Amino acid sequence: MIPSRPDPSAGAPPPADPSAPEPLEPRRRVVGLRVAVYVFAVMMSLSVGMTTLLLVLRGPEALEQLAEASDPISAGFDGVLLFWLQAASVPLALLVTLGFLRLDRRRFADLGVTLSVPWPSTLAAVGVGAGLVGLWRLVVEPFSTWRAVAPTADQLERFAAYLPFGVDDWLLFAAGFLIMSFFEEMVFRGYVFTTLRDRFTWVHAAGFSSLLALAFTAGAPEADALALGNTFLFGLLLAALREKTGSIWPGTLLHALWNVLVAHWLSVPVSGILYPSPRTIEVEGAASVTGGAYGPEASAVLLPMLLALIAAAAWWIENDRPPEADADLEPTSADRSPPLGRR
Repeated sequence: MIPSRPDPSAGAPPPADPSAPEPLEPRRRVVGLRVAVYVFAVMMSLSVGMTTLLLVLRGPEALEQLAEASDPISAGFDGVLLFWLQAASVPLALLVTLGFLRLDRRRFADLGVTLSVPWPSTLAAVGVGAGLVGLWRLVVEPFSTWRAVAPTADQLERFAAYLPFGVDDWLLFAAGFLIMSFFEEMVFRGYVFTTLRDRFTWVHAAGFSSLLALAFTAGAPEADALALGNTFLFGLLLAALREKTGSIWPGTLLHALWNVLVAHWLSVPVSGILYPSPRTIEVEGAASVTGGAYGPEASAVLLPMLLALIAAAAWWIENDRPPEADADLEPTSADRSPPLGRR
């Protein structure tokens, strides 16, 4: 006997096709669109703000210099100008973020941006950053040649012009990196990660936010597949810190310390940019080991170190959950995971 087909008029739904893909939840589409619009708004405000500031401080010639160079350092901008450009990025990003937070009915504290600093985890992150740079140098050194070269008169003149305030100029140098690290962490591990985390697991939110941050730096000079891969992994590590601590401060300090030590202590490029330094270090060796003209972020030696740190951070997060959070479920509006940093 052939079974009769269900009668739609009787109110019985037709059988589901198991091969059909699950429709995307509408609220997730809204989350993805909101994140994309937010990042676009931040980048546009940054572009307009920097252009306006350059015109006010240095005139049209500065824009021409920047257009002909690959980065502000190559354009010959001094440290004071670069510092003000970096400093301007924070209020611009804060204003855009504030507008989106009002729409979302959230606060900066929900993004991990607070006046209070979780010092134990922040100091641990600083130790990880210093240890990562030191371990990378220790491993790379036997396979390469590091040689200090006396700076030329032109290099010394450029350094004096870059940092014109005397022997304590490294404070300005470090402050610029700290400002930019805070900007990136607030945008990508703050708003982007938190917004995605409302609808996805922390792993998915970390991956998507790191991809967006990667797109932000993909145009850096000398970037190759290895450099982009390590940058993505570094973003995952920073997102794991955000997930575990509930704050952007540990990631901000780790990020800034890495940049300062690589640029000022190792005196090698940071993401393809070689900052002026009172000393010159020539590194000879395979580019896959030393990172070449891009710096340590393009080094194959850094890859297993980052993977090990990410694995340790993931274990730290997953093994510190309450028992009720172990269910293998996607977070929904009815059943969300515990708040960030309170596992």
